[in-house]
Amino acid sequence: MELLELAEGNLMRRKKTFDVTDRAAIAGEWEGAGLSQGEWARQHGISSRTLRNYLRRYRPARHWDAELQALASRAIEALNAIINEMRGEAPRPAGQGLTEPVQHGRKFNWDD
Repeated sequence: MELLELAEGNLMRRKKTFDVTDRAAIAGEWEGAGLSQGEWARQHGISSRTLRNYLRRYRPARHWDAELQALASRAIEALNAIINEMRGEAPRPAGQGLTEPVQHGRKFNWDD
């Protein structure tokens, strides 16, 4: 980090500037570094807020998105099976959600 001398004799820090490639690298390497965001930001001469902005903008896509979707689908199917059992209905084939709103195991009446 460079220091610039002002006319009055005070010293001021000159902010580091990073190009898009640097920003993406800083964001992409943070999770594997094993450091807090504050520690990682300090090591790279940026604020925690700037790091959070880099992460939001440049972080690579997460690999668990497909896994999370599959987990959510299984959870929804299990909940649908519980609702069907409470209604006394036969189980629905996988992938078929509820066709009507349900409240406490009975059909929901919008007029209640």
